[in-house]
Amino acid sequence: MRRLVLTAAGALLLALLLLAARSGPSGGSSSSGSSPISPGSEAAVLTEEEALAKVQEHFGERDEATGNIFSIAFENMVNVDGADCYSFRVSWLVDGSHLSYLTNYIVSLDGSIMQEYLPDSPAGGSVSPEPQTAREAADSLFDLLRLSPGELKPSIDPEQGLTFTPCLPVSERNRTVTAEEFSSFFSDKELYTWGSLDDQAVSLTGSDYWARFVWDEDGAYFAPDTVTEGKLALGGEQDLSGAYPDCAFVDYCFNDTDGSVSFSLTLVLRQVEDTWYLRGLVHSQSGK
Repeated sequence: MRRLVLTAAGALLLALLLLAARSGPSGGSSSSGSSPISPGSEAAVLTEEEALAKVQEHFGERDEATGNIFSIAFENMVNVDGADCYSFRVSWLVDGSHLSYLTNYIVSLDGSIMQEYLPDSPAGGSVSPEPQTAREAADSLFDLLRLSPGELKPSIDPEQGLTFTPCLPVSERNRTVTAEEFSSFFSDKELYTWGSLDDQAVSLTGSDYWARFVWDEDGAYFAPDTVTEGKLALGGEQDLSGAYPDCAFVDYCFNDTDGSVSFSLTLVLRQVEDTWYLRGLVHSQSGK
């Protein structure tokens, strides 16, 4: 009887070992495929900061041929052949005065992919960039307009143009510029009427209007104090959705040294398929 019990126990143990071997380490059936990893998954190896450090190491601080300093910033996540990747926007500082876009560079979460990435003309595999949110697009456009405004032309609404508003409310008298007209925006010396301020017509050249109501590169402000989607810091009850239906707007607010609101610049964006275009620039000034 004792031998029979031991034999049965041995058979049971052998069966359990065979079952464990078939099910794999996790206790479930194994899979030969693997799903794309994401920043929050256990398979993620590199953080955004670590991936950025790799790109910075790859490019170095400055270009050896020109001496231009590189500027590298995270833009969005993209998927390349099933691998989730950080996509970084690479620019350089030209003549110490303005940033010029060069390319995008991607790093996969596991570090196995590091390569140049051109979203508009992918090569060497299927590339599926994740659509930007309105806020992400606005942040990119805001950096562009303050650092390299001459490069805004491709981002201007191709159908409705870019409307400039020197003060609220938005008016039909506000000037609208097409993408093609923007090519000569800063060199054109003609005076244009952009709207009114304190019941006085605003008549300025494009470059003078930009410095006064959009961005003064020699001004005291560099980064906004607050950024708000869908609400104007100085607009009161003004709702831009009436003037800009089917658009999103992001308000960049700047404070005075005493902490009170000085002015805000609102970027109005219209989405065409997966691309956000700049539809309007609304300046709001404190009444104090």
